[in-house]
Amino acid sequence: MILHSNNDEQSTSFLPWQEDALHQFKKKMTNKKHPFPCIPAIQGFLSNHLRFAFIGDPREDATALELANVLTYYTNHSKSFGQNTSLIIFFYTPENMKTLDIYSLEHLFWKLLNELHQLDPKKWPVSISNDLEDRSWEFCFHEERYFMYCATPAHHLRKSRSFPYFMLAITPRWVLDQFQRSPPTQRK
Repeated sequence: MILHSNNDEQSTSFLPWQEDALHQFKKKMTNKKHPFPCIPAIQGFLSNHLRFAFIGDPREDATALELANVLTYYTNHSKSFGQNTSLIIFFYTPENMKTLDIYSLEHLFWKLLNELHQLDPKKWPVSISNDLEDRSWEFCFHEERYFMYCATPAHHLRKSRSFPYFMLAITPRWVLDQFQRSPPTQRK
C-alpha cells in the first residue's frame, strides 16, 4: 500500500494518468486567480499533510476493496501526517466514464460509500446516526468520522467540484474541528 505525498511527485514513477491527476490537482490547489474554497485543503497541500492514492475504476467491484484497504491504512496513520491531513483518492477514469452525467456519478459515489460501509470491520459508532436523512449523519469508517468530498468530470458549473478524474477527498472530522477551533487569523 503506497500513500503518496506532494514530495513524491518527483521521486516516484507514475502512470501517465496518475501524473496528470497529480498535476491537475496541484493546479487546482495553487490557482491564485480562482482559489480553491477550502482553506484546510490548501493548507494541507502547502504543508505536505495530504496523502494521495491511485486506485481502479470505481465501477468495478474490486475497487471498493482497494478503497477500504487504503482508507483503513490512512485511518490508522492519519494523525502522523499533520494537522491538515486529508486522503485524496484518484480513481482510474476511462474516457467512457468521463461522459457520464452528474446523476450517474452521484449514484456511483453513494454506491462506493455503501460498499465501503459494508467492508468496514468495525461497527458504526453509536453516537452517529446511520440514517442519511438525519442531520447528524456523517460518514464513518473504522470508527472515524469523515467528511467526504467528491469531484468529477461532469461538474461543469460548480468549479470546486470539477476535476478531470473521479476523485474523493476524505477528511477526518478531527481536522475540521481543529480548524474551527483555531483563531481566525490562523485560518488564512
